[in-house]
Amino acid sequence: MEKHELSQMSGTLLKLKISEVIVPQEMSELYDYSSRQNEIDTLTTSIEEFGQLEPITVVLVDGQYMVINGVLRYKAIVHLEKNEIDSIVLKIDSNEVGFSLSDIIVHAQIQKVKTVGEKIKEFISILRLDSIDTNPLRDRNKRYGFLSKSLGRGWSRSNVIITENVLKFEKEHGDQLKLVEKVFSGLITTSKAEDCMLILQNEDYNIDMEIESGILKGYLDKLINKDQINKKIDDYLRKKNIPLTNLGLVQINAEDCLILEGDNKKTKIPKGKMINLGLASITYKNQVLYGDSPEETGHEENIDDYIENVLKPFEINYDQMRDDSVLVINFNESYEDGFCLDVESKLKARMKEIGYKYLQPVIWNKSKTGKPKQDKVRRLNNQFEYVLVFTKTEKYFFNPIKIPNSKKKCQLTRGAKEQNGKKSTHISNQYDTIQDFCSENVVSDVITLTQNSKRIRGKSVSDFFGGFPTLFPVPFILTFCPEGKDSIVWDPYGGEGTTACQALLLGRSAITNELYPKNVEKIRENVSHYISQLVDKDRIEQIHEMVFEFSENECDPLNDINLEIAA
Repeated sequence: MEKHELSQMSGTLLKLKISEVIVPQEMSELYDYSSRQNEIDTLTTSIEEFGQLEPITVVLVDGQYMVINGVLRYKAIVHLEKNEIDSIVLKIDSNEVGFSLSDIIVHAQIQKVKTVGEKIKEFISILRLDSIDTNPLRDRNKRYGFLSKSLGRGWSRSNVIITENVLKFEKEHGDQLKLVEKVFSGLITTSKAEDCMLILQNEDYNIDMEIESGILKGYLDKLINKDQINKKIDDYLRKKNIPLTNLGLVQINAEDCLILEGDNKKTKIPKGKMINLGLASITYKNQVLYGDSPEETGHEENIDDYIENVLKPFEINYDQMRDDSVLVINFNESYEDGFCLDVESKLKARMKEIGYKYLQPVIWNKSKTGKPKQDKVRRLNNQFEYVLVFTKTEKYFFNPIKIPNSKKKCQLTRGAKEQNGKKSTHISNQYDTIQDFCSENVVSDVITLTQNSKRIRGKSVSDFFGGFPTLFPVPFILTFCPEGKDSIVWDPYGGEGTTACQALLLGRSAITNELYPKNVEKIRENVSHYISQLVDKDRIEQIHEMVFEFSENECDPLNDINLEIAA
């Protein structure tokens, strides 16, 4: 429908009775008059003082005069309770085909200042996009031309068609991105709207994914360019499919725990039992006497004999370590005559001789719980212990802990400023994480653990001085040992069975060595204790709180490795 065709309509100035004139429903559907009372009041005052200076425009349809221009004047005169209204009456050529009242209204309102919503409604009306007629437009090209001219600069025929397609898409899939609204507001081009529509029509990326990720929104807001969209979508899909760390506890089965009683320097792991993770707090040199057995390690006269003995279990069981296995050894430095024996370097050197590869150290920070040195010792307080990580081959298993966080989404997020001054963007993770102990990018490889007296206890364990804080093994088990009972965690210095019990609770199998029969019994008591307890939702939530409670001093748990593990 082009503008010149409307010249076929002629108009006559008449005084009409107010009762004969109405505002048609089409007018109310196209334009919003609900918030224009101030304008109506101003016109009311003007007409009351000076009379009606400008007639309204009406069209006669089925014996009823329909207002197509001058609704505010009409409402003012109705408010003044006048009986007549000056009107220009248009007569439509009866031979005009496909010409509707809505078409006439839109043409009559060309000079009107319209809201974005009103422009969209006009667009829909002209193209009959809400029509139930399957073939409503036999003059489609004319209507494209009319919109192209009436909408003004930038509205080529192709842009009108693109906007029509985007409108249809939003009608079917929702307008969460407000593409058409942004086009009519001048915030984006029609080509940008089309880019988004085409991507959302791809079966691999839908509107629900966009609502979460905000990738296309970032494109519309100029955070990323068109060339970056597909990469960001690939990142989003990859991160959505990353398996999160399973923190669910399982019911312990005693058969999943093998206790090897006797001297661990001579006791080999049974054939067929291949170890995924060796995790031990080795006996410290000349610090604690656990019993009266001459086989007890830790009381050798010289440091070299100590190193040889304390690492013997890892040597004789080398062949029982899987190629993708990891060994985690915790120890404290030892001193003699006030000087450090350098246990750390000797341990690393001997482990390399055995055939293990040194991965890295992790510092167990005990600044909150470490014991002060005696006054007569002339050195600084020791506030940490070592945790050394070894592997058998470069194929070692490594799965950084990913803690489910229902409040987080995989979404486009701004990062640091780049050299060009713009902020980089990335797809954020849908989980929290401890900065892993084995990554090239870590800020720190320090773990802070809170010690207390609440260790795994049997009925009579108060005289036992060894062992970890209860939850110490958990981060290492989750990171370095695959899920499932086919995976075995081995502790050659079993103590009270802390590592074994935690491995079992996390769904792995356990093997542990223990020299003293009294402690073997304690391990069995501890395993039985956990077998008797129902592992329910409350227990799972408890371990979430205990294991993954970030310290109050942290600004951002995703950028700081310090971890508070409260038993």
